[in-house]
Amino acid sequence: MARLGACSKARSMSSQSSPAEQASRIEFLARINRLAPLIPHYEAILEAMYRRVIAPGQCVYDIGCHAGRHTTPFLELVGPGGQVVGFEPIPQMAQRLRSLAAQHRNFTIHETALSNQSGKTSFAFATGTPEESGLIERQFNHPELAKVRQITVMVNRLDDMVTAQGLPDPHYIKIDVEGAELDVLDGARDTLARARPILSVEYGAPGYAPYGHQAMDLWQFADSAGYAVFDLFGYPLTTPEAWLTECDRGIWDWFLVPVERAAQIEALWR
Repeated sequence: MARLGACSKARSMSSQSSPAEQASRIEFLARINRLAPLIPHYEAILEAMYRRVIAPGQCVYDIGCHAGRHTTPFLELVGPGGQVVGFEPIPQMAQRLRSLAAQHRNFTIHETALSNQSGKTSFAFATGTPEESGLIERQFNHPELAKVRQITVMVNRLDDMVTAQGLPDPHYIKIDVEGAELDVLDGARDTLARARPILSVEYGAPGYAPYGHQAMDLWQFADSAGYAVFDLFGYPLTTPEAWLTECDRGIWDWFLVPVERAAQIEALWR
């Protein structure tokens, strides 16, 4: 789930900041102020952005559906001629999503986690805060509420699922898996290279650090896969320095856009 911290404090200008960093932070604060009526509805900001790039008839992968917060808007956007493919490992959530699938013939749900390996594995089910559940126990926002219980779930590589299930190529992929996002991307390299979808990816230290990842890892993956990185507000982060200026400063959702479409998509977000 996307989250914002005390942005004005996190973005406070340092006397040691370069002019470029200062300009980036000023622009960031301006975008925050323009979106003030939406804060703290971070998921609404994410939805407002993807509504500009998903079209009727397209296919969306919802990786980490959870309660279906974005599944329903995805179904609306792709329409009856499109398709939404969901992935959710928590049995209780998957069961609820199957009820939604019964109402929408163009929605399929797969009860599995996604990563860069396949098989069965333990899963840290935070029964008190299920939205923070994951393959590895993350840094919880409220540890006293998490009440973690280890369960066993299936795990698959997305590339293998696409082949085995004959899934249509995605136009858009949402990945929100509480820290395992890079492992999901690693298991989806063939799909990304072939289909070139737009992605929204949650990425913040409380999630990725327990997996042994660092702030630059998402940027480096995007660069190696031919993707441009945008922040939650559609602002391009064109250098590693710009990325580090924003990563882990309170916003945890990012867009990855194929470089060949970056200018086109940026125009839609302006």
